[in-house]
Amino acid sequence: MVEMKALLCSESENMRKLADMLTKNGVSVKVCPAEPLDILQECMTQPPFAVLIEEGAFEYRELVRKISAQSAITKVYILCDPFTPYFDIHSECNDIYYIDNMYKHADILAKLKYSAVDIVKKDYISRETLYQTADNIVHTALNELCFTANYTGSAYLQSSLVALCLSDLKHSDSMCKTIYPYIADRFDVSTASVERSIRTVIKRCWNNSSDEAHVKYFGFIYSKDRGVPTNREFIMILADSLIREMQRMTSAYKVNSMSAI
Repeated sequence: MVEMKALLCSESENMRKLADMLTKNGVSVKVCPAEPLDILQECMTQPPFAVLIEEGAFEYRELVRKISAQSAITKVYILCDPFTPYFDIHSECNDIYYIDNMYKHADILAKLKYSAVDIVKKDYISRETLYQTADNIVHTALNELCFTANYTGSAYLQSSLVALCLSDLKHSDSMCKTIYPYIADRFDVSTASVERSIRTVIKRCWNNSSDEAHVKYFGFIYSKDRGVPTNREFIMILADSLIREMQRMTSAYKVNSMSAI
């Protein structure tokens, strides 16, 4: 659940009733006088996701431009009186949202909730997008390490590394008891086939990788005297590097595993 904060810019009887109704439905409400400077100050101090202004209170277009310039999430709603004619209000400023009847409080609440859902979509990254990000990061790393798609083991490495990046698998998991069976189940093969194919592709492709790629993904030049890394060494060290890259790319978001408002 996202906390919704709304600024009601009037102390009229209708606005007080609206404030009571919104509060009862989980909206955090602040009421301030219908004065542009007061409204702008409130928006600068603690930006709300919605500012509600009664039509005719004052000339609001310049205020809306200033609010939009300082906050990307705040939307300004003009509440219109259905009994008072108004003309040409939908021009000049694209950042204004109009509500045709200021007395239909349930409709106003519905519009605010819809607005909050839009904010959630901007602040959260979907599981599908997260998977695609992990898949791209792993694919790029394996290409830079010269692991080619003509080896079956490359697909198994791709699958296991993506799962580790998404926390579907963990570093502490056993290769034989968890990781190989996980891959085998996805590709409908035996665990022995998974182990053998991964070992083969690492052996065949490791020495084709550049020292720069080894340093980038493993943190050091893996000495040829030491030989190629084991399956577990390769997967876990590379996964650690890729997980950090995932965290860097998605740090501004949260995984959206919940339904919106």
